[in-house]
Amino acid sequence: MCGFFATFSPDAGQRSLELQARLAEALEHRGPDDFQTLHLDGCHVLFWRLSIVDVAGGRQPMNSADGQTTVVYNGEIYNYKALKRGLVRRGHTFRTESDTEVLLRAYEEWGVAAFSRFEGMFAACIIDRCHNRVVLARDVLGVKPLYFAAEQGRLVIASEQKAILADRQTPCLDRSAFTSYLLLQTVPDSRTFFSGISKVQPGMVLEFAFDCLQPLSAEPIRRRRSVEQRRYVDYRRNVRRTIIEQVRLATDTELSACFHLSGGIDSNLLVGLSRRLHPGRSFTCVSSYVEGPADPEFAHIRQAAEHHGVRLKSVDVNAETFFDAIDDVLYYLDEPVGDPGVVAQFLVNRLASEEAKLVYSGQGLDEMFFGYSRDLAAYTIEQHGSSALVPGSRAFQRINANTRQFFRGWEEFLRPLAAVPMAPDLALFRKLCRLDAFDSPPGLHKEVLQALRQTAFDYFSQLKGRTTGLNEFMLETEISVQLPSLLHMEDRASMRHSIEGRVPFCTASILDLARRSKLSWTFTNGQPKGVLRDAFKDVIPQPILERRQKVGRPIPFRRWLAGREGAPFLDDLRKKREMFYDLLKMDFVTYALDHPNPRDRSAWAAVSLSRWIDLYDVSLS
Repeated sequence: MCGFFATFSPDAGQRSLELQARLAEALEHRGPDDFQTLHLDGCHVLFWRLSIVDVAGGRQPMNSADGQTTVVYNGEIYNYKALKRGLVRRGHTFRTESDTEVLLRAYEEWGVAAFSRFEGMFAACIIDRCHNRVVLARDVLGVKPLYFAAEQGRLVIASEQKAILADRQTPCLDRSAFTSYLLLQTVPDSRTFFSGISKVQPGMVLEFAFDCLQPLSAEPIRRRRSVEQRRYVDYRRNVRRTIIEQVRLATDTELSACFHLSGGIDSNLLVGLSRRLHPGRSFTCVSSYVEGPADPEFAHIRQAAEHHGVRLKSVDVNAETFFDAIDDVLYYLDEPVGDPGVVAQFLVNRLASEEAKLVYSGQGLDEMFFGYSRDLAAYTIEQHGSSALVPGSRAFQRINANTRQFFRGWEEFLRPLAAVPMAPDLALFRKLCRLDAFDSPPGLHKEVLQALRQTAFDYFSQLKGRTTGLNEFMLETEISVQLPSLLHMEDRASMRHSIEGRVPFCTASILDLARRSKLSWTFTNGQPKGVLRDAFKDVIPQPILERRQKVGRPIPFRRWLAGREGAPFLDDLRKKREMFYDLLKMDFVTYALDHPNPRDRSAWAAVSLSRWIDLYDVSLS
């Protein structure tokens, strides 16, 4: 794990030296173990390292033997040992035991096609002077971040936006990104909140000319497709084999590690498999409870820890701890995200950093194997029509009994989808939107609603245009809209505390598996993530398998905001009415605070945006 900054321009070296103290402030938390610089003609690189693999030999930037190729990268290539063996057979010799050198040699052997061979997480910058190019690449699910700004004859690349901002006078808000944030509470394309700063999208390879810094190409990482399976039993066997192998690769380390543990399928699958793969190790799991250990969800977490035989450490997330941490969280996030639960994530990882240098999380399976109510609803609509979402209807009685169980408690959530018949893909996308632009929310100005609807239909049309069939649409929607925000939070919450966060389920091979599934296989027995439940019923604790009402624990943000600890933040928000009116031409503060749905996140969106603007001194013009 690491943080890096690279600038390409005629005065690159001098400019970076002038900024070095500010750059260290921006990126040192990502790599406190080592600091290196490299100066080339027209290029300067600064690198902060969190040493995980080959502490002595894996220092970066790393040069090829002839000095013509330089690599800096952030992440871990889980299958680097197998790749190294193959490269040795092809005649390559290695000076280190690091995965960084494997990346470098693989690029020398295969060029940009090397990225299709990697399992794991990576954000890489390769300076290839032999072919006069700068190559940027990011893993297929975007686990690790990579940002760039190309302007006025300069190219700047960094692991976090705040490092690029170190070279700017006044950060400016990208207003078009703000509309996307209101709709989805994330910005799912190459834009960021900062005008002029872009992100390399997941699974993309960008190339720039080294001498003139002009963009040359932007291509997806192309992988060989896995063999199509015709029988469910073969697919389930492949799911089990592949997931076990990916967890084995990601946990192949002698370093002590922590695991995030919840009362759900994914983290219990990860912990259960890791315990089987490494029976001699002691395991520590970290978690949280909301307003004390009497939190009902914590009982499931404690029961799961006892089942796995692991030590459990937990942190209390309450109004005081939440508001004490909020500004620190928003600063290290770089830009607002739509879930107040990210504060709890930061607090849990702070606890993990006291125990280990690695922390494992179960992110990704909900998105790739459809673990959300909206996914099950879309599948049900395709099979039985919208009326099947209405409890008591004849159509509802015809659907799978397990499906009916999962829908209990979600009646209000599903009601809009049953009220007006719509295609299953549109129903899914509607429920992914945090503000329902397909309805007419009371208090939302008509011009704002019109802009949100246009943004919604633009995104929907883009997703439809690059997919075929409901399975492809659902997968593409979840991994391009929902998952990037979760992985952004995962990265910043771990790196803030200088620990490496690994997500073993977010690999190219598991994504390939999800692409090869049929919806009837994914929803085996009428259940979200049905094939995973079926394939791993001997690993996941039975009480977790049988849960039907498990949801992410919502932070009671509006209640806390109205209390003593939230009072300064509420007062500050009310003072920003004019700012929001300038952005939206409406009183968004009153709209957010008075919203009738207690689960609505508008208040969090408003507070986090307001604090972020102050923390970064962002210009709205």
